[in-house]
Amino acid sequence: SHSAGPTVLKISTNEFQQSIAHRGHTGAIKHGTITWSNGAVWTKTLADSMENAPDSCNGQAVQQSEDQAITIASQVQGSWLHSEGGEVQIQLQGDRLFIRNPHAASCSLSIKEHTRGNELRYYGFTGTIRIDSATSRITWTNGVVWKKETALKTGPDPDCTPSLHSVSGKAPAPRRIVRVKRTLSAAESAIQSSSPQDTVACKVLSASTSQTPITGSSRQQPESSRSTKRRRPEPTPSIRGGGGDDTSEAARLSKLLDEQGWALQLADSSAVHLLNGMLHVRNPKLLGKGRDICPYGRKYTKLKLAFAWKILSPERRKAFELQRDAMARDRSRAEKQGVSVLKVISMLSDVGRGLPETLQDDEGWFVHGTKPEHVLPIMSGGLNERMCEGLFGKGVYLAEHPAKADQYATPDSEYCSEGLQDLHRRLYRAGTGTRHPGEDLFYMFVVRAALGIAVRTKDGKIDLDRPSKHIFASSDCRELVEVPAVDPPLRFHSLVVEKGG
Repeated sequence: SHSAGPTVLKISTNEFQQSIAHRGHTGAIKHGTITWSNGAVWTKTLADSMENAPDSCNGQAVQQSEDQAITIASQVQGSWLHSEGGEVQIQLQGDRLFIRNPHAASCSLSIKEHTRGNELRYYGFTGTIRIDSATSRITWTNGVVWKKETALKTGPDPDCTPSLHSVSGKAPAPRRIVRVKRTLSAAESAIQSSSPQDTVACKVLSASTSQTPITGSSRQQPESSRSTKRRRPEPTPSIRGGGGDDTSEAARLSKLLDEQGWALQLADSSAVHLLNGMLHVRNPKLLGKGRDICPYGRKYTKLKLAFAWKILSPERRKAFELQRDAMARDRSRAEKQGVSVLKVISMLSDVGRGLPETLQDDEGWFVHGTKPEHVLPIMSGGLNERMCEGLFGKGVYLAEHPAKADQYATPDSEYCSEGLQDLHRRLYRAGTGTRHPGEDLFYMFVVRAALGIAVRTKDGKIDLDRPSKHIFASSDCRELVEVPAVDPPLRFHSLVVEKGG
């Protein structure tokens, strides 16, 4: 269908070419769409809608179509094996399907708009759905097949966050990196000290971030490799709100907020439980590996939460909310002008659903591992894109998987060691149940971030969804390009780096 009116082109299979001429224009044919030299795009209409649609669209026909769409959506939810490796997770929530695919960005689809008969539309491809008692499959127009055996689990594994695409119990390597640039740290942050975990990195440009819990974790070694030297007792996650009674704790926090604009508060028991879940790495072989790994001479098999604190910063929170709302307006404006905006769903968002922070539509939970000497500056001033430059330019780098963030964490091995006295004085206060164990601790920020309008890449140069376009506006990789076809112009807010770059 086209704005100039309905147009039907019938091309027999043996005449199909990669380009076609029509009314003086040339169209490039790819995956069910025709992109014309004048900028117009035609999307292939499903056969059943062309040939089997009723002559008039009465209410009964619409209701039958909606019921059929819901039936199809309920049948396809669950876990599917991807023919090119990995596992696809499909969840039905209300009138939308949430799809997490190891070979593409996670997305949300309207079941009314993306299902028709026994077909599903996804990223410009059409999948034919066949459901039976033995083997169910979705066969896509690009040759890919998603398959589900009766023995395969039909819903998310409760022991695994939904975005871990695992096959036969094996989890894949961390999937993507997000870079956030010009980020604003908001009010509440948490630090965890924890042991290293697998994490996926994300770099978000011009997105706003709110550090939520900071955690301290320890790396758990196999029994056979543990040192026999005498150690302090292993720390257990603290669940107290702070030292002394509630009145004195409230007065302490109020005084710190007045004097320095931020304060630390120990996380409560429910938050500790959820944060510990965010550190879970299903496949221990992913730990201690990766291009960006900080050398560490000991083997470990999991990350374990030691302590968790919440960072309170009302002024940064207000700044975060203002920036987030501004990006939401940009997103709405782009969508009204016909731009298809990528919805980025972090695998950690489901795990952190019970945290005392209600995420908005384009927000997610991410993690950021760092060195001990950087923890206090981040707590005090927030994540700062001007202080971080990586493979994808200047920006705040975030991860959706703990193993990736773990690659950037280095150990804090001794209480009040050189350069860390002020940090330790603030974290390990008397009477709070927190005590540095005298063994290696590692720090990770759990970050609430709004990504706005994101662009995807693999190589850090080319737009994954528009292969002829670059992602950066200049060679210094400071600013992303403008979002196509938006007037007045605006730039992409964040960069999502997919696995394989």
